[in-house]
Amino acid sequence: MAMIQCPECGKNVSDLASACPNCGYPLSQIHTQTGPACPKCKSTNISYQVIQSGSVGASTNKVVIQQPKKSKGCLYWCTLGWFVEPLIWLFTFPFKIMLGGKNRSGLNVNASKIITKTKAVCQNCGHTWIK
Repeated sequence: MAMIQCPECGKNVSDLASACPNCGYPLSQIHTQTGPACPKCKSTNISYQVIQSGSVGASTNKVVIQQPKKSKGCLYWCTLGWFVEPLIWLFTFPFKIMLGGKNRSGLNVNASKIITKTKAVCQNCGHTWIK
């Protein structure tokens, strides 16, 4: 809550009041005309600038999307799996070394966030503040 000056009687009045409690002057017209004021010189001639104050995160991240593997049940592992899986691995391992593994391509995702702030500049006195 800020205090403004009544244009009719000159007394300080709350900016939330719709009329001056001393003289009854309607203050709703003042709110639409003035807007925010400079804290130093109380001028309403203000311009706003958006400034970048920093960024958070990496510029690119590699995301690998893989298909889910189908699991094998307990009956498979108790009967054949303990014997078959090492044989499969033994015969396919040399080919994987010679020919290379799967091509795991991924998506490049921009994961950075830019932090911006609004800076107010009084055009009369040059005072600046972060809004």
